[in-house]
Amino acid sequence: MIDLATRRAAEALRIDHSTGTLTAGLAADLIAVPGDPRRDLTVLATPILAMTAGHLHDPVAVPTTEE
Repeated sequence: MIDLATRRAAEALRIDHSTGTLTAGLAADLIAVPGDPRRDLTVLATPILAMTAGHLHDPVAVPTTEE
């Protein structure tokens, strides 16, 4: 699933020469999550680190709505 949203998406858009994988010389945005997203995709909703274009960002907490 993650491969489909990263490497394969870049290939489909024909931009895999510049992004899509964590490879030296390619552009990449990444997040770190508290768990293994290959086993549980819900961990993607709570990143503990975010980095874009080589810049570290504090992940913004997503407010929850009360029902």
